[in-house]
Amino acid sequence: MSDTDSIAAIEIKVQSLESVLLKSGVFEKQNSIFPKKVDLSSDTTNIYHENKYTIMVKVFERKPAVQEDFDSVKGRVISDFQNAIQEKWLSELREKHKVKINKRTVKNIASEMKIYSE
Repeated sequence: MSDTDSIAAIEIKVQSLESVLLKSGVFEKQNSIFPKKVDLSSDTTNIYHENKYTIMVKVFERKPAVQEDFDSVKGRVISDFQNAIQEKWLSELREKHKVKINKRTVKNIASEMKIYSE
């Protein structure tokens, strides 16, 4: 049975189950769909429990890392850089200023939102 046949068989079986999300394809090791400390060795199947979820990771093949050209990763590099700048800025703001939430104002806004949504 080929990897494609195996994936198709798993997809057919999983589609009949409720509350199951299936993602298949080629993913980078750092992809957020993987649980923390995932084992990505070739030809492995592991089950993880994380944040009230059960996650099964089936690795059919592991491809070697390749050097990508700048144009293909430019968007991710810019996004990562912007996220790093934003996190640093928010951290500095949290250190400098205390956040105070006016509960009365929040309740007023919430009630106004109910009026507009009806």
